[in-house]
Amino acid sequence: MTDHRIFPQAIDEVTTMRRTRFAAISLTTAAVLVASTGVASAESGGLAAPAPGDWQRYVLTPQTRGVAPLRVVSADSRGGEITNPAGVLAADGQPMKITKTGAGADPRLIVDFGREVSGYLSVDFAGAAPTTLFAFSETLGYLGDWGDTFGTTSWIANGDASKPQRERRFESPHEQAPAGAGTWQDPELRGGFRYLMIRLAPEAPAGSSVSVDAVRVRYTAAPGINLADRDALLPGWFLSSDDALNKIWYGGAHTIVNGTIDPTQGIENGTETIGVGERVIVDGAKRDRLVWNGDLAITGRIAYVSTDDRQAMRDSLRSIARTQRGDGYLSACSPNGLGAPVCQGFLEYHLWWLRGLQEYYLYTGDTAFVAEMWPTFTRAMAFLETRLTAEGFEGTEAQDSAPKLLPGHTQGQTFTATSPFTAAGGRFPTYNTTGADMTLSLYRGQPGAGQLVASKRFEDVVDNAWLMIDLPEAAAPGAYYLEQSDPSGTVAWWTNSTDAYPQGTALTDGKPIAGDRTLRIATVSDDRTRLLDLYDQGGHWIYGDSGKETEVNALYVEVLRDAAAFAELQNDNPKATHWRELIPEVVRGVNDQLWNETAGAYRQSTGQPGNIAQDGNVFAVLSGVAPADRAARALDTLKDQLWTAYGSKSGTGSMPQLVGPFMNYWEALARFDEGRDAEAWHLLRTVWVYQFAQRKPINGVEEPPATGAWEHINLDGSPYRHGDGSMSHPWSAGGTALLTNEVLGVRPAGPGFATYTVKPHPGDLEWAQGRVPTPHGAIWVSWRQDRGRDRFVMDLTTPQGTTGTIAVPADGPTTVIVDGRLAWNGDKAKAYGAHTDGRYVYLSGLPAGAHTISAHPADEE
Repeated sequence: MTDHRIFPQAIDEVTTMRRTRFAAISLTTAAVLVASTGVASAESGGLAAPAPGDWQRYVLTPQTRGVAPLRVVSADSRGGEITNPAGVLAADGQPMKITKTGAGADPRLIVDFGREVSGYLSVDFAGAAPTTLFAFSETLGYLGDWGDTFGTTSWIANGDASKPQRERRFESPHEQAPAGAGTWQDPELRGGFRYLMIRLAPEAPAGSSVSVDAVRVRYTAAPGINLADRDALLPGWFLSSDDALNKIWYGGAHTIVNGTIDPTQGIENGTETIGVGERVIVDGAKRDRLVWNGDLAITGRIAYVSTDDRQAMRDSLRSIARTQRGDGYLSACSPNGLGAPVCQGFLEYHLWWLRGLQEYYLYTGDTAFVAEMWPTFTRAMAFLETRLTAEGFEGTEAQDSAPKLLPGHTQGQTFTATSPFTAAGGRFPTYNTTGADMTLSLYRGQPGAGQLVASKRFEDVVDNAWLMIDLPEAAAPGAYYLEQSDPSGTVAWWTNSTDAYPQGTALTDGKPIAGDRTLRIATVSDDRTRLLDLYDQGGHWIYGDSGKETEVNALYVEVLRDAAAFAELQNDNPKATHWRELIPEVVRGVNDQLWNETAGAYRQSTGQPGNIAQDGNVFAVLSGVAPADRAARALDTLKDQLWTAYGSKSGTGSMPQLVGPFMNYWEALARFDEGRDAEAWHLLRTVWVYQFAQRKPINGVEEPPATGAWEHINLDGSPYRHGDGSMSHPWSAGGTALLTNEVLGVRPAGPGFATYTVKPHPGDLEWAQGRVPTPHGAIWVSWRQDRGRDRFVMDLTTPQGTTGTIAVPADGPTTVIVDGRLAWNGDKAKAYGAHTDGRYVYLSGLPAGAHTISAHPADEE
């Protein structure tokens, strides 16, 4: 009998692991962990090659809330004296002592906590001393006299930039002059840092000294989480045969943990309430310590496969929801006590909140939370329609006044339709108030004598919304009258005082007045287009106002698609229909107005038509806006024009020249989705191996691999914004999500993983395994491959209540066997609905439980 097993020994090992529910993970890993803390650090090199199940040695997050430094980096006497520098590492009664032997002496000690931490500093002083300074930094290269900033501040620091650095609210070192021996608890939190410098203040007199027995940090990230329980800290994990990839995954996971904070400990010194609930995920452990919408969609994806902190995501989304204005606009960031005008300036981020809620539902299936957020969601969607420009509509958008509609009165507009139409409406301001209701009615014929065609009551009208009456069937050409009536609250109708629409006229109480009211008539046409316009809305995070952008409109298509599904969950079929009808109009708008045939890519925007933007082209591909030929050309153009030694940069021309790990995640995802695996792998290794698995010079100082994801990377490989930048920025940790969702291959296909896919992209790995948390229980996956012999084996265990599609890599005719049963013979299906697209063999209908799937060349039968 033919033995269909591949890697017989490996399969036996994996099967044993499956039967014991991955028992290998329970093996002790103490021998390979850092003895003093029980966790890995960026300095814990020289470990043995990764072994299946041995994932805990890579975890960077400390196991206890009290965190001591791991090592002394330097003891620089600078004309003074430092004795017993290692005495600061532990409270053992043998203190470190710094002495200022002369007026010009400036001795300083630097210690390394081994990973990015945040919290409250605690110092054991051995006796009285003059003012002692404690300066913090995420890097050695930018650790200056006062910390890791270099003379600029983040926008949230407001007027601090004009002050001496020692006096700046967020950049100054923390300081204390102990009156005697004892423990000083720093009253002010310090956001993300790794290195601590201890020195006497410049005004300390010659001959003075300070003795410190120990320093430590009360670690405040991930409040309410038991750090010692590694399975509770990381319900999801990943491990592979590649040490560098493992460091990427756990570096990203630690970035998420470090960015999960108590919402009462926001902004850089932890003094402001920035949200509601138990925990929120902020943009950076150090800066800005705010919830930003643009970060949530990707930080959610990373959290769901690692910490699975659904509470933090709910609280983050709720915190932003509470910022919603009367017109439906959602602030770009969470509220804070310092004022945040910039948070009102990103229409792109308004979209990202919607996308973040949709991603939350996909990973959790939490219908109750969607229902809670539904009023916020619908108002936010309505606000977007106030920003839609339209082509292919009849009517007029001219406006110079907005007369309010008073109770008992009507306002109207006559028009003549020259072709069949399916909807008609106008633009209605509420003067930024809420609670405005009105009725729109459409009559065939003249005011007072027409036949009612349709009428609709609009409640809680969003300021400046375009409101349309959708007709059950197309209306014939002819004369019509559109009337606004029965107001509640403050509502008006944008009007132009001169004749802007010759085919009709404005009316008040049924009587003609000068001018015309805004009017859109949706004629039956395949050429109608709509696009979101960012002009005067602050536009986009990285390049501001630029008109109609490719990225924002492609993202809008994704939002509309899932919004329709949300509407059906709420039994609101009219909204579902309306949002689906908008999709082809926006898709046509992007392809008609923003494709650059000469460049072979989509333009940044109508305002910057010469620029080729990474984000616009990536989202045109991911959203399906780009047809297959344009998707291929766009990705080719990005590779040719944007790829650098550190990843893909943001764009050409006037665009900022930097590498964003955030957008590189989406580009790598697009390349995986389009079957361009080698290119996706290149970005994965280029962007994230550089950060997490390589020593590198930073500002002239060689540093160990990072333990947090960099906000951005300059084209010379240095950190964006240098010392003022963020070196632990959750939105940049997308490598973690890529490794679980794409390399291991586990993705949700339906809400809450009720349906899922397992589609590995193995690259050159020998093996990978992991645990993916779902509301139904964990999905366990382990696979191995022998690339030289085209053999692959996958072992998986799935929870009850789930069904999935399994994709087995197949390079050429391949035989696939499931639990000893032939499923695909290289040509035809034998079981599990097997079929192929030439790259994978797809299997469906596998019941929940444990399965082993193997594949080998069909010609070996």
